[in-house]
Amino acid sequence: MPTVTTSPRRLALAACLLAATINAACQGADQYFRNRSQDGGPGLAAGYAGGGGATGAGGASDAAGLAGAAGLVDGGDSGAPQVKVLYTCRSNDTGQASFVLDVTNEGSVSFELSDLTLRYWYTTDAGKQQELDCDVASLGCTNIVTSADTPGPKFVAVMPPKPEANEYVEIAFKPGAFALDPLLETGQIQLRLHNKDFSPIVQTDDFSYDCSAMGAAVESTKITAYLDGILIWGNEPQPGIGAPI
Repeated sequence: MPTVTTSPRRLALAACLLAATINAACQGADQYFRNRSQDGGPGLAAGYAGGGGATGAGGASDAAGLAGAAGLVDGGDSGAPQVKVLYTCRSNDTGQASFVLDVTNEGSVSFELSDLTLRYWYTTDAGKQQELDCDVASLGCTNIVTSADTPGPKFVAVMPPKPEANEYVEIAFKPGAFALDPLLETGQIQLRLHNKDFSPIVQTDDFSYDCSAMGAAVESTKITAYLDGILIWGNEPQPGIGAPI
């Protein structure tokens, strides 16, 4: 077997490349846990941001080539949780908002559904109590927090109020719900949001409402998703011109 001779200088350079790669990965992990420990931080995905190592010469037979292969370990956002929310408007009824949600894990890591929450943003009249009902769900309505439960879902006032949103309902999953593996989906979750007394509502001024494609499932960035309370999908309503601030 032929002997491969590697100079001390090349070994030193390879060691430096490998150390830089490990350091970048550690920095990404450190930032991730910092974000997890801060409520309302810059975003979970940011915690995964690290520096990718340098790619070495392909096919090299010495230690520098091995260090280059190690550089292929990516410290970027490839491991960040990513989801997609599909929304289907079922009705523009004035008695209740009826819609279907379906969440897909678009990332490369699994997560517990009980760590995931969704927010449906809307407007409501002052003093009106709200209810959230589940009609049918692929994973079972018993795994969704609804008004039939104690405690029920969270109805949270938006302060300051935003255009088309002075409240949101948090759609949450119970601890018994399964983990969502990469590329899998929750399946359809059919929900109804209404005043407790079923008095009339106006959906057209609700931020998350969109019946332009009634009956069709569409990606909705106006229904936001959070993992451990950190936004990972969608856009929250923002103050507009002439809106309360």
